[in-house]
Amino acid sequence: MVKILISLLITLSCFKGYSQSNFENTYKKVKSFYITNAVGQKHSTFFVNKADNIIEIADYQIPIFEVKCEYERSERGYHWVEFNCFTGNCIYRNKSDKPLSGFGIKFKSKEDCYTFINLISDLKDIM
Repeated sequence: MVKILISLLITLSCFKGYSQSNFENTYKKVKSFYITNAVGQKHSTFFVNKADNIIEIADYQIPIFEVKCEYERSERGYHWVEFNCFTGNCIYRNKSDKPLSGFGIKFKSKEDCYTFINLISDLKDIM
C-alpha cells in the first residue's frame, strides 16, 4: 500500500513538472512570436497571469476565457488578430478603469495572424 502511494505521488509530481515546463515553453513561443512579428510591438509587453487566466498584451488585460480570438483584414493592407469579448466589455487597459469590448494586434500577413491565433489557443489549452 505504501509503495502504491509513493508511486502515485511520484507520478503526480512528474506530471505537474511536465505541465509547468510545457506551459513555460508555450508561453515563450507566444511571447517571442508576438514581439518579433506584431507590427510596432518590438518594445511592448506580453505577460500571462495563470492564476486569473489573464493575458496582458501592450498594457491591455485580456481574460482569455471571456474572449474570442479571430482574424480580421483591414482596408489599409494590414491583418489583425482581434480579441472580442463574448458579452459586454471585459478587457481593461492598465492605465484606465474603462472596460473595452475588444482589442486588436496588427500583423503584416494573414499567415502571421493565424500562427499567433494558434499559439494563443495552445496557451489557452494548458492554462
